[in-house]
Amino acid sequence: LYAIIGYKVAPGIVSDQAAKFVRETYGRELEIGEVRIDPFRLQAEIRDLALPDADGTRMLAFERLFVDFELASLWKRMFIFKDVILEAPFVRAVIRPDGSINLLDLVPPEDPEEEPSPPPSLWLQSFDLRDGRIEAADLARRRPFDREFEPVHFNLKDFRTTPEGGGFKLSAVGEAGESFDWTGRFSIAPVLASQGEFTLGKIPATLVAEYLGDALPFDLTAGLIGLGGR
Repeated sequence: LYAIIGYKVAPGIVSDQAAKFVRETYGRELEIGEVRIDPFRLQAEIRDLALPDADGTRMLAFERLFVDFELASLWKRMFIFKDVILEAPFVRAVIRPDGSINLLDLVPPEDPEEEPSPPPSLWLQSFDLRDGRIEAADLARRRPFDREFEPVHFNLKDFRTTPEGGGFKLSAVGEAGESFDWTGRFSIAPVLASQGEFTLGKIPATLVAEYLGDALPFDLTAGLIGLGGR
């Protein structure tokens, strides 16, 4: 009975409830290709998920999400995940003509009567984001600016919802070969914070001039720009 519920019944419930939540909360239709659950290994896999923007275009998506939950969570009184793998995620971030940001549509409204609560006890031993793609567009400018970053990789190791947080590495490459690398530590308690080092490399000067536009009192016609810091 446990196997039948885990392998056959639970995937349909997860898919239906996720679609229902998105429909009732955001008024949008969530697409889910396949949900698999292994009730004995406590593993779950979701494939081909996509969430549309308000105009119907794709805003968030991924090809595969794999989650490996640890049974030790029961006696350690915290949520323990051995591995979380996110493959080929896609994000389209847009600043609309009115200045609003499309991704903020997903932030649920705050309840003024609800007391703030601390984050749940969580231990994420390994999170690996592979082959991501980001599309960024600024439509509030006189001349709209659109850029794509691919591939995007992100790794988070031994992360806990405690002040020590966990170590991470983020890297992304743009269309013209420009690169972004950020390595350090990240925590969410008691406040959202990060410490580390970042580098921006091989940024075409013409790209900077295109984005800043009339804000520059001069022209940038050629060259590469690099920047690093802590």
